[in-house]
Amino acid sequence: MRLTEGLAMYLTAQGIGTYDPDGSSDIFVDWVPDGRGVPAEIVALLPEQGPPGDIAHGWDVEGVRIYVRGSSQSPKSAADRAQRIYDALQGLGELKLPNGLWVLYVRLQTPGLLDRDEQSRHRYIINGEAEVRRVTAHRSAG
Repeated sequence: MRLTEGLAMYLTAQGIGTYDPDGSSDIFVDWVPDGRGVPAEIVALLPEQGPPGDIAHGWDVEGVRIYVRGSSQSPKSAADRAQRIYDALQGLGELKLPNGLWVLYVRLQTPGLLDRDEQSRHRYIINGEAEVRRVTAHRSAG
């Protein structure tokens, strides 16, 4: 169970986009697609390293980077979508994501404007972290 996939499924359930690993999507996990057949306006959820985990309890802090790309005409579509994602995820916690991953909390930075890409599309980035349940052979569920 990956945090990025669980968040993509959660955002889909909130009506912010569509994540379908086997079909047509505008939310992508673990990569930023481009090229023929890819929508101009997308969201990509990318894993980031968190701090080393506690060896005694079964929770890890995992980093996440949320990339939001909009149209080349105006930054408004990307800015609005980035804000909707922030509003949906900031402070989220103590729940099981649709993929079964338990999340204690989600903490995000506010959306930040990046430069335009090679096709002049506006881009925003949201960095954050989540504490998630990761029981291992050497750590308890406590």
